[in-house]
Amino acid sequence: RQELSGLIDELRPAALHGRGLAGALREHVGDWSRRTGIGAEVLVRGEQQIPLAIEQALLRIAQEALANVSRHSGAANARIGLRCENGHITMTIEDDGRGFEPATAPRGVGLQSMRERAESLPGGRLTIESAPGAGARVRVACRLDEPAEGKR
Repeated sequence: RQELSGLIDELRPAALHGRGLAGALREHVGDWSRRTGIGAEVLVRGEQQIPLAIEQALLRIAQEALANVSRHSGAANARIGLRCENGHITMTIEDDGRGFEPATAPRGVGLQSMRERAESLPGGRLTIESAPGAGARVRVACRLDEPAEGKR
C-alpha cells in the first residue's frame, strides 16, 4: 500500500511554482522519509532561480532515485545534495544501503528514465557509483542554460 501511494505521488505533475527546486525537494524528501522510515536530509548550496524545465527534470530524477532507494537498497539513511555555482547545477542522491554492481545491474525503466531525463538537459549527464556493501550515489549535472519553453 505504501509503495502504491508512493508511485501515485511520483506520477503527479511536479508542483514547483513558487517553491523552487530546493523547496520542492525538501517537501518531497520529508514526505518520502516519513512514508518509508528511511532517514533523509537535503543539503543545498548556492540556491538560485533555476529554469522550470531543469527543475522538473531534476525533481523527477530525485523521485525515481529515492524510489529505488526504498525498493532495493535496504538503506537506513539517504542524502540529497543540490549545488548551484558558475552556471552549473549538480544534484547527488546517496544512500548507505547494500549497494550493487552498476555494470551488471538489471537495466530497469527507472534507471533508463533518469538517464534520459539527465541527457535531455543542457550538457546533462548522469553517473551512478556503487559497489556491493558500499551504498549508492546517483549524480546528475547540467548547465543552467534557459530552455526557451522552460522560462518562468
